[in-house]
Amino acid sequence: MGGWPWGTLAAGAAAPLVRARVARAGRSGPGTVAAELPVALDLVAAALAAGRPPGVAVAAAARALGGQVGAELDAVAARLVTVADPSEVWRDVATRPGLAELARAVLRAERSGSAPAAVVANVADDLRRRRQSERLRRTRAGGVATALPLGLCFLPAFFLIGIAPTLLGLVGSVFG
Repeated sequence: MGGWPWGTLAAGAAAPLVRARVARAGRSGPGTVAAELPVALDLVAAALAAGRPPGVAVAAAARALGGQVGAELDAVAARLVTVADPSEVWRDVATRPGLAELARAVLRAERSGSAPAAVVANVADDLRRRRQSERLRRTRAGGVATALPLGLCFLPAFFLIGIAPTLLGLVGSVFG
C-alpha cells in the first residue's frame, strides 16, 4: 500500500521530464526535406539513368514529390534552366541545408566524370542508412529515459512484496 502512492508521485514527477525529452526529439529543423530526400534522390537518379539532364531530372522529381521538398527541387530546377553555368547553381545549393547532399553528389560526378545517376543513388542509400541509425539511437535513448521512472514505480512494490515479508518473518522468529 505504501509503494503505490510513492510510485505515483515518482511517475508524476518524472512525466514532465520525459514529455520534454520526447518533444525535443520530435522537433526538426529542415527535417521535412531531409525525410523525403532519399526518395527524391532515387527519382533524380532514375531520371538521370534514363538519359535526362540534371535540370530535367530535378524538375521531374519536384513534380512527382510535391510538398516542401518538391518546392525546393523546383527552385533548383528553375535556376538550372535559367543559369548558364550549372556548377554555379549546384555550388550554391551545396551551402543550403536539405539539398546539400544532392548538390555535392552532382558536383562530385561532374568533377570525376562518373555517371551522376550512380553517385546520386549512392547518396540516397547513405542518407537512408544515416536515418536508420539515427532512429535506432533515438529508440535506445527512449529505453534509457524510461528506466528511471519505471524503476521508481516498481521499487516500492518490490520492497513491499519481496523484502518486507522476509524482514517481518526474520523479526518474528528472533523475537517470537
